[in-house]
Amino acid sequence: MKHETWKDNDPRKAFVHGAMWYYLRDRGQTMWPSNIHECEVEAEERYPKGKIKVDVDGMEKKLSKFLVKIEQLKKGEKNGNNF
Repeated sequence: MKHETWKDNDPRKAFVHGAMWYYLRDRGQTMWPSNIHECEVEAEERYPKGKIKVDVDGMEKKLSKFLVKIEQLKKGEKNGNNF
């Protein structure tokens, strides 16, 4: 099985192990090798080369909105407005 060769901190390995655990918990049985292979393929698609995709642009936009909101709240408190 391919997931057995991945490092312990690889998110693909965590994905496959999580799916295996859920399958065992939900159905009361272990996965067939073909099901494990499907999980490995899905893990590769979600985490290419074991890297977590990060939407930096989206995070920057959210952070900017958050900082603007903080400034608005600070100004509101200084003017006696409580939100």
